[in-house]
Amino acid sequence: MSKLVRKITISLVIASLTFALSIVTGCEDKNKNETNVLPTGDVTISDSNLSSDSTVTDSSDNTSSTNGGLLTMEDVYGKDMMSNLNKTYTIAGKNITKSEYNFYYINAFTELSTYASYGYYPATAEGLIDLSATCDLLYPETGTWNDYLNDYVEREIQKSYLIEGLAEAENITLSQTILDSLDANIDAIQQTADAAGFEVDAYIGQYFGTDMTLDQYQSIMYRYYLTGHYIDQYVANFDYSDQDILLPTVRHILIAAKSDSDEATLAEARQKAEAVLEEVDSYDNMVLVGDREMRDGNAAESAEYTVSRGQMVPEFEDWCFTDGRVEGDKGIVQTTYGFHVMFFVGNKEASDDQKKTIAQNVLGKLLTDKVESGEYELVPVT
Repeated sequence: MSKLVRKITISLVIASLTFALSIVTGCEDKNKNETNVLPTGDVTISDSNLSSDSTVTDSSDNTSSTNGGLLTMEDVYGKDMMSNLNKTYTIAGKNITKSEYNFYYINAFTELSTYASYGYYPATAEGLIDLSATCDLLYPETGTWNDYLNDYVEREIQKSYLIEGLAEAENITLSQTILDSLDANIDAIQQTADAAGFEVDAYIGQYFGTDMTLDQYQSIMYRYYLTGHYIDQYVANFDYSDQDILLPTVRHILIAAKSDSDEATLAEARQKAEAVLEEVDSYDNMVLVGDREMRDGNAAESAEYTVSRGQMVPEFEDWCFTDGRVEGDKGIVQTTYGFHVMFFVGNKEASDDQKKTIAQNVLGKLLTDKVESGEYELVPVT
């Protein structure tokens, strides 16, 4: 299949099978320069963005098939990606089939590729996520986007099954409105397959593997909807303490120097940061110096952030949350991005979006603790 056709087909997988999900990467603003101090942040799914729209792939493409017009997964995703698919696991006494694993992987791959196509993440010539590129989201570890994606998919599977267990224990179920939406999505898939002249299971199998059935797909989607619904309910009912919602606000001036730079480069950057720090004696002065350093091309960023836990790289965040921090405190913090001249502005009440992130982080910690306890260990089946 041509590169263009493959790109179009992958772009349509989410739309045609109706499981578009939003992801939140923890970045303050995706329009900011890539040198932003913004790395990790967990991915959160929500059923609020699920769509019942369906799209049929253009039958006028130049794809050839020997299977009655159906594509193979290799046709759709390419040979290189196939080594990452068709894995099987067990979790909490339940089996994760090849097709279910493929569902999670392809969903994540498509979402990351959407960001890559807009320039937020490294992209291939086809506009897909470049799995061979170095991934900063693994910080402080190093690795590629392929490493990140494989790890992320496993975490998403664990999260879905964990939340399903929590929902059952707390007697949380989907509302009739959400169930109706799920039924509408399934009906749309059936209609799309019928219109294309395919058996529905064979139609779905093009994208997730030949053992995927419509019933299994509906079961997976139910768990996905339930995960999003549980997260929404958890956030809506979260009880915030005063300590939760008072967040540190800081300004920083970043003198860029990757942590793996040679000693001379790091020493020069540190010296520049120390010189800038010497000039800073007030908030207004911090702003003026930062603006000047940006104009002169010495700084990669001069900006102000109200920081919530899990938002920034650890070293930056640790400085912000140090006990006893008072207005006017200043210092230098080295991160993977370089040297940050820091100025503590004070504490501010979290915005609504930040409050949502705080609640999600608490839930994320709960889920992480359960995973690390071995309660929901994902065991490969060989």
